[in-house]
Amino acid sequence: KTFGVGADIAKSNWFDYLKDLIAQGYLASTAGQYPVLILTETSEDVLKGRTPVQLVKVKVKKEKPAKLVSAAVHPYIQEVFDTLRQLRTEFAQAENVPPYVVFSDATLVEMATYLPHNDNEMRRISGVGDLKFEKYGADFLREIIGYCSSHKLGSRIHLKTQRRERRARTRRDAAGRDTYRITLEMFLGGLSIPEIAVKRELGISTIENHLCRFIPTGQVSIEEFVPYHKIEPILQAVLKFKDGAALSPVKEYLGDDYSYGEIRAVMAAM
Repeated sequence: KTFGVGADIAKSNWFDYLKDLIAQGYLASTAGQYPVLILTETSEDVLKGRTPVQLVKVKVKKEKPAKLVSAAVHPYIQEVFDTLRQLRTEFAQAENVPPYVVFSDATLVEMATYLPHNDNEMRRISGVGDLKFEKYGADFLREIIGYCSSHKLGSRIHLKTQRRERRARTRRDAAGRDTYRITLEMFLGGLSIPEIAVKRELGISTIENHLCRFIPTGQVSIEEFVPYHKIEPILQAVLKFKDGAALSPVKEYLGDDYSYGEIRAVMAAM
């Protein structure tokens, strides 16, 4: 009749309670390599209800909500962000995809911060690649310009730090295809990632990295990498550890049921 009693209490809290009971002498721990809990002389009075037991109350820490961006250098305009988020929702519903597939929150925050006024400025926003710009750029730009016009605001794109990108030389084959394009063509030809890895004599993670480059362009679908039910948990984990931008904390948080390749794919789609 006592099976499952206390299942509503977290494991960490139970450890605190047990330590408290041991400290008060109501329980004891045996010695040796594998200690177990045992009753003491005072336990009988407790079990028979003759002695009340008071425990230290465990204080539950409330988890802070995930930040939209790790460290915003400049404040964003909440009203613009809300308008863009609503527009994103409309696109997502029309296309039957999660909102982040359209644009991530971080991208909307940048738009609401730097207020791009033309195509070139919009393309400088992180997460706005060629494909997404063609699909959504004009609509989002129209909302931003409309707000700025009514509030007499100019572009703030000059505040955005221009990142210097190091371009590495990419080896190409006789047909002029780089290593990423070769992997893509093999994948689109029907070969699985393990099969491509064997044929190209490369690691599976390398092949996954190659293909992740084509997720933002739409040439590879995220659903081809990640089962649909895993996408949202991975997204939330990535946002939770946004400050580090590293894979390891996200992987450790999600556990063995999630692979690095799946995490990379979701990050590429953001």
